[in-house]
Amino acid sequence: MSLRMRSTFLLLCLLTVVQTFGILRKDKSGNHQEITRTAVLRATATTCMVTEGFIMPKPLNIKTLAEACGKMKYKDHFEKAIRVICYYNVKRDLLSDPEYHFNNKKFKLGKKLITDGITKITGQVMSQSFDDARETLGKILHTLQVSEE
Repeated sequence: MSLRMRSTFLLLCLLTVVQTFGILRKDKSGNHQEITRTAVLRATATTCMVTEGFIMPKPLNIKTLAEACGKMKYKDHFEKAIRVICYYNVKRDLLSDPEYHFNNKKFKLGKKLITDGITKITGQVMSQSFDDARETLGKILHTLQVSEE
């Protein structure tokens, strides 16, 4: 995967429709891991749409997407990357700072976390620090997944 494609992938992850969830699981409500996994899969599928012959797989999961993108040899790496992104997303929940959850009218600080994170990811991808970029992406995706309280 080229550097340009990876950059596009990371930015698409951020631009994917943000879903919300309740702290207590309700019908059709997802948790951070499920929402993040779905967002990464959708963003990757969008990136793969430029591949000739790409057909959106149903169901959309790591195996079917890797097959559709012609990247089966990267399937295990892709699974690991999603796990890392999810880990840092959920880990962010342990922080009680209001800006990570847009609580206590900390909207500007929350927005700054996200915009600074995008800038940081771009730099990390440009310097090929992909593990760091995944960590940062997981952290800012948490803030994007605003809970309905």
